[in-house]
Amino acid sequence: MKLYRKLLAPLGLTHPQYLILIVLLETRKAQTIGMIGTRLSLKTGSMTPLIKRLAAAGFIDKRRDADDDRKTWISLTEKGIATQSHLEAVREEVVRRLPLSSAGLECLTDELQRLNTALRPQFAPDGRPTAKRL
Repeated sequence: MKLYRKLLAPLGLTHPQYLILIVLLETRKAQTIGMIGTRLSLKTGSMTPLIKRLAAAGFIDKRRDADDDRKTWISLTEKGIATQSHLEAVREEVVRRLPLSSAGLECLTDELQRLNTALRPQFAPDGRPTAKRL
């Protein structure tokens, strides 16, 4: 995390904020806080302050759903889109510093994705364990 902190400092971003921007940059479409939270395995309550800070810094826009006040849609601003090359450089630098070969990194990524997929059904959207357990 120290490495991320150092690399993200010029943009004034934290690692969780970086992850939110990455999710938005991958789709380039507005998403609800719940959709982003599901993708990152974060609860809505923990995302709200991150979203507020990103909006205050001008990286994202947020708007209430016209039909459902409980939903807030998040989209990138021009400033948010402009961070893409810097955020890609952060990712590349972190990967470069890992003590893994490309094949080792690919294998680790595959295993972590399988683990995440296996664990996801065990938790309800609010983070509480469901009946299914390992």
